[in-house]
Amino acid sequence: MAETDPMTVDERRKYLHKIRLRYWAAQTKKERSRLLDEAQAVINLHRKSLIRLLNGELARKRRTRQRGKTYGAEVEAAIHLIARSLDYPCAERLKPNLVWMAKHLQAHGELQVSEPDAGLAGTDQRLQPAAAFAGFATSSPAHCPSARQSGADRWLESPDPDAAHGLGRTRAGAL
Repeated sequence: MAETDPMTVDERRKYLHKIRLRYWAAQTKKERSRLLDEAQAVINLHRKSLIRLLNGELARKRRTRQRGKTYGAEVEAAIHLIARSLDYPCAERLKPNLVWMAKHLQAHGELQVSEPDAGLAGTDQRLQPAAAFAGFATSSPAHCPSARQSGADRWLESPDPDAAHGLGRTRAGAL
């Protein structure tokens, strides 16, 4: 932190922890007032806020209510369509491909977007594909990469190995 940068919340809390004992130990109102003046100059908070913080609990509280989504159902449906088109890659591989794939699907008439790049333009910061897929259950194991069978497993289960690979040959004339 540079000298001219404002204090972060954690730095303010550290300072308040240090001054708190001195504030409580102050015998006179004049001493407490001097400490509040000092804290007000250092932290740049209002006097009443400082009094509330010094007399209350300094530990930070956890968020009780989670934030809502920053994008709507149209963007969520577009992400789902793009992910299905790309064979459900992980979120780290899906995220950089969202914009160009949306434009590609729109050019081929597979995706209709009311506003071009609406919600997809700021994908680097705002859109989290992993969060968008939390509500989607895959309809079949074929959509889930971890649930797919390997080629060897399909070959072992199939009575005709050529059919398992989709070669379409009959068994009698196959080499």
